[in-house]
Amino acid sequence: MKKQLSLSTLFKRKRCLEKQLSELGDILRGSLVENKRKCGKPNCLCTRGQKHSVLLLTTKDKGHTVNIYLPRSVERQAKEMILHYQKLKQVTQSLSDVNAQILRIKGRKDKGNVKRSGITKG
Repeated sequence: MKKQLSLSTLFKRKRCLEKQLSELGDILRGSLVENKRKCGKPNCLCTRGQKHSVLLLTTKDKGHTVNIYLPRSVERQAKEMILHYQKLKQVTQSLSDVNAQILRIKGRKDKGNVKRSGITKG
């Protein structure tokens, strides 16, 4: 069982996570895939087995998987943006967990301030 943290500790954690979100930069959902293809030119090496390497971004659009060609010049940038997206998912999950803990503690405190009639003590 997890040790219950204090509200002040949870709010510090929340501020830290919010700061991480604000510093993420550009995000990109998807995966990079390297594909080998033939170009179709009759005298090219790819007709004899040395296929061309192509970089594709695989992502979803309206529920369908799509592949988008990316030039090699943007590969590093795309990888960084994909890492930012993964970090975004991780941080938002952590932030959601912290918010749930905060609400749980506040709910317990509020419960102690309610009389049987349901009127809050002032």
